[in-house]
Amino acid sequence: MNRDEWLLKELKKNIVRCFSLKKNAKIMIIVSDYDRAEHLFDKSDDVFWVIRILEEFMCAPYSQLVKDGYDFIFAIEVIETCKNPIKMIQYLKKLLAEDGKLIIGAENRLGIKYFCGEKEPFMQKVFVGIEDYQGSLDSGRKGRLYAKNEIEEILKKGGFERFKFYSVFPDLEHIQVIFSEDYLPQEDMAIRIGPMYNCPDTVFAHEEKIFTSLIHNKIFHQMANAFLIECGKRNNLEELRQITFSTDRGQDKAMATMMYKDIVIKTPIYPQGRAEIEQLLGNTSNLQARGIHIVEAKTRENGVIMPFIQAELANVYLQRLLEKDVDSFIIQMEKFLDYILKSSDIISIDSELGPLVKNGYVDLVPLNSFVIDNDFVFFDQEFCIVNYPVHAIMFRAIAMVYMYNDKREEILPSKYFMDKYGIRNDSYFWQKISDQFTDKLTNQEILGDFYKLHRRNYFVVEKNRERLNSSITDYENIVLNPFQNLYGKKLFIFGAGNFAKKFIAMYKHDYLIEGILDNDSCKWGNTLEGYPIMNPTVLKHLKGNEYKVIICIKNYQPIYTQLVNMGVINIGTYDMNRVYPGRQALAIPYEIEKDKIKKRYHIGYIAGVFDLYHLGHLNMFRRAKELCDYLIVGVVSDAGVRHFKNAEPYVPFEERIDLVRACRYVDEAVEIPFFFRGTVEAFEKYHFDVQFSGSDYTDNPGWSEMKKYLNAHGAEMVFFPYTKQTSSTKLKRLIDKGLL
Repeated sequence: MNRDEWLLKELKKNIVRCFSLKKNAKIMIIVSDYDRAEHLFDKSDDVFWVIRILEEFMCAPYSQLVKDGYDFIFAIEVIETCKNPIKMIQYLKKLLAEDGKLIIGAENRLGIKYFCGEKEPFMQKVFVGIEDYQGSLDSGRKGRLYAKNEIEEILKKGGFERFKFYSVFPDLEHIQVIFSEDYLPQEDMAIRIGPMYNCPDTVFAHEEKIFTSLIHNKIFHQMANAFLIECGKRNNLEELRQITFSTDRGQDKAMATMMYKDIVIKTPIYPQGRAEIEQLLGNTSNLQARGIHIVEAKTRENGVIMPFIQAELANVYLQRLLEKDVDSFIIQMEKFLDYILKSSDIISIDSELGPLVKNGYVDLVPLNSFVIDNDFVFFDQEFCIVNYPVHAIMFRAIAMVYMYNDKREEILPSKYFMDKYGIRNDSYFWQKISDQFTDKLTNQEILGDFYKLHRRNYFVVEKNRERLNSSITDYENIVLNPFQNLYGKKLFIFGAGNFAKKFIAMYKHDYLIEGILDNDSCKWGNTLEGYPIMNPTVLKHLKGNEYKVIICIKNYQPIYTQLVNMGVINIGTYDMNRVYPGRQALAIPYEIEKDKIKKRYHIGYIAGVFDLYHLGHLNMFRRAKELCDYLIVGVVSDAGVRHFKNAEPYVPFEERIDLVRACRYVDEAVEIPFFFRGTVEAFEKYHFDVQFSGSDYTDNPGWSEMKKYLNAHGAEMVFFPYTKQTSSTKLKRLIDKGLL
């Protein structure tokens, strides 16, 4: 088993880790398949039974083989697939020892993830479970989900009077955190939980942004994504309030934090994690010595024990204070940031990163701090990185308070603190520094591909919401196909931001752009990429069928409504993050004569400078054309050569593109946009089947990544042998030496 397979398997064992299994316990597992059983326990573990099909073992002769007196029975996702769950519960209760426990794992029919667009697992459709399978005639359905009250009814009729629900997030297979049904989270769950889905492509809402409302309205537990239910014959149920797992951190840093009524116990999940406990205790002592208030942690067996603190978390407190009293918020926020500066000595100043501290406590942030008696008290300071930029920690603290919330930014911009403390005002830069720490900590290199399959993509969510906010006709005409009904009409772009800049760079040679429309009067009379920015009222002087407006703004709905109210009838939208189907500028049909041999590719693409046009270029074009029906060649502009190659072209752009265009093997020569010059952007526009390149780029890491991108989108990259006898580089050397 390789490392990533091992780690994914370990994530699924958190179900068992939630409960105290005594040594030599007699255990039975009931699951829907054997693979799931192996994820819960290792083959070396002393597990007595693994039952695959419940209905089979409840009947003779299998039932005669089953003995009673089990200390634990784990029934994971079997209520959903059992034809008679009440009978199943009755049967399992008989198999338990007097002080034994039945642990049930079940998805919640009313889980918040299903309201966000996740597909119901048995019918693979959205909202079918939420509607309680009304109108479902699928006789081949293998199971169904139940809501919390329905599971309670099954347990009562099955003979259990004592049971306790734990709400599970994000799901049963990848438990990050569970909460007892009688306890509500005391923190911002948007930071704590990373939503997971089997079908992220259908999700249209940001689940983590809904948690706070669920908590405040006291429906958090009813809408948990899944449940663990602890059932016992006696009143011997766990007194847990919350468990948080960090299994994705790997063997040396994975921890389980168990919160009880009066204490919190933190233990390493694996023996290798003992060093991490020692690190935590050492960091606690060092911070206390520098006057930082921190929750006392004491050694307990192989972990640490801390008192349970009933106090507000600092990030929640600071967010509330910001919206209530700005002056008090500034005082408290500055006090918090000063604690970070106080935590270690500055040992040097880096020209890019600013001050570097001897010990960088990267978790010295509001999420790991309480507010007690108007002061900050920190906890869980596991991590310390030597020679670390203190501004990175301060930025992380500021970001956790603001959470990119526009309302908070309007009240008091986060830039206020960046300026006051001399922090480089570049959120992308600092976010990248922060991500480097968290990505390494959570093994993104190993789990990255897995998370891509199961974590929600922000842009997919936004596109799905666009579709919901439009009628079917409007969505197809306005969002999916904005380039239709455009030729022969004047084109106006609405918006003067990044979306408009990319549209102009990609399509200025394909369409005649009249100008830019914008509601900001301060921009009127100025230009964007050489095009005039105008008042939208100029459209009133034109006939409706003479022009088209393409909205180049992220949130297009308000502008769309404005244009409709103005009587504009021909509207489209452009999203710089969307890959549009087909090529908009030129339809290239598969018109191949009957007696002609079909080529391997339809549309081919080559990009280059093509300075000092020579035989090598000609050979590349000829070989490419032999393999494709239509060959597009992108030529780098003079500005692009200067900026990205740090060189001056010998032949001006207009002459270079004319030479390329004149080649009989080239069907079309195009200018490569200055900023949007890469393979991804070229593919977005031309949807070519293959990109050709010289073999000198075969082992280039950047080109290898682009090859992977094209393969993932159904295209290929082909490398031609480098022409050794002639090259632009050789010609330039001869010119520079005066030999040519």
